[in-house]
Amino acid sequence: MEKINVRNKSNWKGKGFYVGRPSPLSNPFIITDTQSRDFCIKSYSHMIKNSILNSDFNIISALSNLYSYLIKYGELNLICYCSPKPCHAEIIKKILLNKYHTNYWLVKNEKGEYII
Repeated sequence: MEKINVRNKSNWKGKGFYVGRPSPLSNPFIITDTQSRDFCIKSYSHMIKNSILNSDFNIISALSNLYSYLIKYGELNLICYCSPKPCHAEIIKKILLNKYHTNYWLVKNEKGEYII
């Protein structure tokens, strides 16, 4: 099985792909006094799901590049500042694993709804 790690930019010195701000896969939702980390990650999940469903070129291209690297090398490091706290990179990881296991970025649940 292919291996995907989420690493912290502050202390990771190895190779990887930065997915924080600014990057095509960054999370535009910012944690504030009124927006929790959980809210921002859920909002990102909805946003990227809609971007995939609408065939957003920038998102699909960025995901495809990561997926190609994963297939070629068998391991991928996603780098952001959040880890080990919950991070939008975990959503990216799930999408890449969906592609690996099903050949689709998104999968459908029992109700036929697309999920990550």
